[in-house]
Amino acid sequence: MNAFNYSFKKSPMTVQIIHGIFFGLLNLLINSIAVGILKIPFYMDTIFTVAAGFISLPCGLTCAIVYHLSEVIIKYQAMVPSWFGLCSVTVAVISWLFARKEKEFSILKLMFLSILLIILISAEGGIIYDVFYASKSDYVEDQANNLFTFSLIMNKIPLLWSSIISRIPVSIVDKTVAVFGGFFIAKFFNENHR
Repeated sequence: MNAFNYSFKKSPMTVQIIHGIFFGLLNLLINSIAVGILKIPFYMDTIFTVAAGFISLPCGLTCAIVYHLSEVIIKYQAMVPSWFGLCSVTVAVISWLFARKEKEFSILKLMFLSILLIILISAEGGIIYDVFYASKSDYVEDQANNLFTFSLIMNKIPLLWSSIISRIPVSIVDKTVAVFGGFFIAKFFNENHR
């Protein structure tokens, strides 16, 4: 796939919000299947956030908020703060900024966005874990991530750096799938829905 020109059309605000709600619920579905049913060690919760961010900032932010509100209500049956929702907001904003800046997309540019999100979200997720969750005995991340984090800590790497580094392998797959999948989903919706 060589570079190709593409620009996302602007939809009315209500349509952007409706798409954001729909995409947020689709993120919840994909995450539930990937993590809950298939037990794969990837979050798969930002594919539609990237797509929504490509479409518009209100669509991306709505998607991020709907996904995390739905997740905490279903997972915890209560309104508890999910600080990891900040990662989804970051994904939406960065995707929107990227789509707004770019008028020509290529595999190389989408890979650049993937790498940027891998670094940003690994760092942001590690900081959030260190600040809000590491001291809570009742909070357990997925076992693979916990094992990697604790093995780094046992090798004298501080908790913050261990939390960041342990997220990178998952983010490499997760964010690359999210960027490429999200781009093509957004392109499809942009061409087929108003």
